[in-house]
Amino acid sequence: MNAKGESTGPTVLVVADTAARIAAELSRRSPPLSAIPLDGSPDASEILNRLSGADCLVLDPTASDFDTVEMVREYDSLLPIVLFTARDPATFAESAIRADVTDYVSATAEDAYERLLDRIERRVTRYDRETVDRVSTRMQPLAAFTSDLHACTDELEAIRMAADAATEILAFDRCSFGVERDGMLRVVEERGGDHGERDVLPSDEGIAGLSYQSGEALLVDDVSAYPRVESDNEVALLSVPIGKHGIFQAVGDGIGVFTTEDYEAAVLLCDHLAETLSRIEREDEIAEQERFFREVLNSIPDPVYILDESLRFDTVNDALLEAVPYSRDQLVEMSVAEIPNDTVEGDFTTELQEILDSGGSFRGEIEVNNDGECIPYQLNTRRIVHDGEPMLLGVAR
Repeated sequence: MNAKGESTGPTVLVVADTAARIAAELSRRSPPLSAIPLDGSPDASEILNRLSGADCLVLDPTASDFDTVEMVREYDSLLPIVLFTARDPATFAESAIRADVTDYVSATAEDAYERLLDRIERRVTRYDRETVDRVSTRMQPLAAFTSDLHACTDELEAIRMAADAATEILAFDRCSFGVERDGMLRVVEERGGDHGERDVLPSDEGIAGLSYQSGEALLVDDVSAYPRVESDNEVALLSVPIGKHGIFQAVGDGIGVFTTEDYEAAVLLCDHLAETLSRIEREDEIAEQERFFREVLNSIPDPVYILDESLRFDTVNDALLEAVPYSRDQLVEMSVAEIPNDTVEGDFTTELQEILDSGGSFRGEIEVNNDGECIPYQLNTRRIVHDGEPMLLGVAR
């Protein structure tokens, strides 16, 4: 099983002057193994472009230099890199150590391919384990962070928290978060200077627009070679939609520097941020509806009340508070039956319970004693249903 959990042998990228022959021999000796040959002297970008699905790199240093190996190590610090060459190791040992090569097998040994397959198997097994550990090391603090994110109640604060997590937990040194407003993607948080495309961009232009409109995260190994972008910058780019809310972009210095783990971590972060922003949006809409309802209710000059299924005061307007000797907090803790007789003359608890149970309406007269002044009111109460629960809506005149 490879690092991506597929039920196959490892995928090995072979870079050598005789890569096709080496790959064929590896596949013949170990059929589950998938060997991808790169003959000749491919440049660094070609090697990096082929590494996304590889579990191991087998390299003859006569076909590539160690600067390329160092670039591969920047792409994936754990990827097994095995030198397979007929060259005397003394001629490249220092460079191999500096480039952090994983292992070496002499191509002139009688059992060269047995040794090479053994090293590949052992190194890939360790790579799988270390990759899981690396993902866990990265995802565990991200999981702890998301609980704080989900408690956030402000849109810009949530985005700021996500930007901090992107740099401090996911190690994206250059990144930005943009929100969609009136057909434009506008950057509201950025880290690390030059972070990708323009700060203000139409939501259907560039890589950001393509990712936002399609709802798909994009991993671009080389922005300069991407067909939708006019750029000479040889950098990698991650572009991840934040639901319908906006876009996240991260820039990597160099071609193909972002890994599958980077991609998955960015998608996970943006999914959590999108969920949080959607919740905040819903809560803001509910709060606005409640403010509007309160304004309408308080604009009515007559006392208005809503009773719950226990005949307790659920909602009252300002006019009712002026008519009784209780504050809002006191009143919402009381039921109709708990109002003292010296405050309200007249008990209609039975009639109110009947219409709560069976529907209809009720009219009755009461007197309210407010600071020694008795004021008569005519009650008009009817049954309503809110969120599936029966309630009573009443007006006093």
